[in-house]
Amino acid sequence: MKNQFKHNADGSTTIYYTHPKNGDLFETIIDTEDFEKVNSVKNTWVFYKNGKKVRVKCRIGNKHHYLYRYIMNAEDSIVVDHIDGNTLNNRKSNLRLVSQKHNLHNQKQRGNLPRNVNYNPLRNKYRVTFMVDGKRKSFGQYDTVEEAEKVAIEARRKFMPGSIK
Repeated sequence: MKNQFKHNADGSTTIYYTHPKNGDLFETIIDTEDFEKVNSVKNTWVFYKNGKKVRVKCRIGNKHHYLYRYIMNAEDSIVVDHIDGNTLNNRKSNLRLVSQKHNLHNQKQRGNLPRNVNYNPLRNKYRVTFMVDGKRKSFGQYDTVEEAEKVAIEARRKFMPGSIK
């Protein structure tokens, strides 16, 4: 690996990358136990922005490898989920192998309403809906967003066991 790095006292290693055009400095964190494997790559681990997420990848042979997939030895059919949503936290305690279905359970909320809650202006109510086994399921309509959020969390616990919250 051509990147600069620093071994930390907590058993992690920080890997640095400076963008060659604009000078932006990026850093990712891995477990020090994975450093030898990551360091064995002869090329530079490159940080790139895809929308709002920054990911780390490297060309090995004639294929690009994402750092988190490389660390976890992930097969093509499996998704590597960053539990805390931070794509630069590549410690194994923050990575888990899941199906695409389970990974979708942890999508971040969009807008200012909680996940799986939307507003019905015709009834002036907050409704809870999400997909269960490929079908949209409704979990009721509520007067307050707080009430709807509680129902959404309980419904996710029941129907989405891979969901974090």
